[in-house]
Amino acid sequence: MIEWKDASSWSQKDSAEARSVPKTWSTIVGPVRLSVTRHIHYDPDTWVMSCNPPVVMQTPLESADIDRAKEQALEKLHDFCCRVMAEINGIP
Repeated sequence: MIEWKDASSWSQKDSAEARSVPKTWSTIVGPVRLSVTRHIHYDPDTWVMSCNPPVVMQTPLESADIDRAKEQALEKLHDFCCRVMAEINGIP
């Protein structure tokens, strides 16, 4: 089972109310740190996934619900890995 952790960072000027709602979730999948976060360049209701190392580029997710957004991030990472494995194995 994938365990997600609150990885939010806060500015000292952020209110206690703002700090009570996580804005970044992170997990480790094999050698990849997968994060789902709010990003200043996207709508406030948009979750964005990113990876380190950057095997999947920063990608906005379709769901405003954090649990569904986490699932979508894992699905996108899985799909990417499957495409890479298919290419390695010579499957078109």
